[in-house]
Amino acid sequence: SLAILLPEDRGDELAGVAEEVKAGRTVAHLEATRVRKDGTLVPVSITVAPIRAEDGTVVGGSSVHRDVTAQRQGLQADQSLAAIIEGSDDAIIGRTLDGTITSWNPAAATMFGYTREEIIGRPADLLIPQERGREARKVAAQVSAGQLVQHLETTRVRKDGTLFPVSITLSPIRDTDGTVVGASVIYRDTTEQVQAAQAVEHARDTLQATMDSLLDPHVLLEAVRDPGGQIVDFVFADANPAACAYNRIPYQDLVGSRLLDLRPGIVGYGLLDQYRQVVQSGEPLVLDDFAYSQELLGGRERRYDVRAVRVGEWLSYTWRDVTERHAVAAWLAESQEHFRLLAEHASDVVMALSADRRYQWVSGSIADVLGWPAPALLGRVIDEI
Repeated sequence: SLAILLPEDRGDELAGVAEEVKAGRTVAHLEATRVRKDGTLVPVSITVAPIRAEDGTVVGGSSVHRDVTAQRQGLQADQSLAAIIEGSDDAIIGRTLDGTITSWNPAAATMFGYTREEIIGRPADLLIPQERGREARKVAAQVSAGQLVQHLETTRVRKDGTLFPVSITLSPIRDTDGTVVGASVIYRDTTEQVQAAQAVEHARDTLQATMDSLLDPHVLLEAVRDPGGQIVDFVFADANPAACAYNRIPYQDLVGSRLLDLRPGIVGYGLLDQYRQVVQSGEPLVLDDFAYSQELLGGRERRYDVRAVRVGEWLSYTWRDVTERHAVAAWLAESQEHFRLLAEHASDVVMALSADRRYQWVSGSIADVLGWPAPALLGRVIDEI
């Protein structure tokens, strides 16, 4: 019985087919499911024709089953692909080799502003700015030759005439013989990426201009690590004009140089350890009036204010030579000491008043002249005495 070939849920199917055949009608291309001997199901297309006796009476039926597994899988794949294309955020269009648009997904309508009805059958040149025509023809020739063109960064034009940046991938479409008959084109709007890149570039240019205009020397040092990951040195990755001038080394010679080659003394001064700590911990380094014998200046001891902060694996390092400030401060301190000693031993009263006329310092002779002990006057207004 044919029933052995039917799944349990298809039991009524034969009855309907039998009625048609008994009535002398052929049942063609019936999509159905049958059961193999091993119990697996197989999709089939069935055609059943009546068998007639010599007098024309229907006495049976002839059944032809065709396995349509491959066709069914192909249809499912096509449906899945169509769903992916329809739901894609990227614009996906199909076009012939002469540039006629044959398919247009919803994302393409959103990106370019044309509805499917407006654009199907029209030339793809509508989407290409005039100045990009030569580029487009070159790419079309590549696709016609069967080549895949990936991630082409270019520009396209919307229906309203506005230009926008895109990344394009073009794939050749082939027929069953392998002949290229068209192209599938995927457009990705890169406006946000381009704007972000431009913002980064602008910020970098602004920062570079700021660094170059600084009067204080500034360098960017990149950490050098050994196989174990320990920082063993630094390389000059960048330097502003003030740094090059101070070190008396041209930019092209300074950048790429090893720090220890130019300033080996930083090890003995403990600076290499401090630089290493900044990169490892992220804590800024602040040194004021730091004494260092500068190798690049003949080994003379100089005084520096130093600031260093971590930037990724780099050290942003700025210094100021304050040797003259240190010398002036030392001279002032010495002068003040001389003044104090002179005032303390003078017979005349010597005093220092603040802006609001309060005693800040008074010589001891005031006790002999006015009878006031010097400590008792400190902080009081002179008009009170």
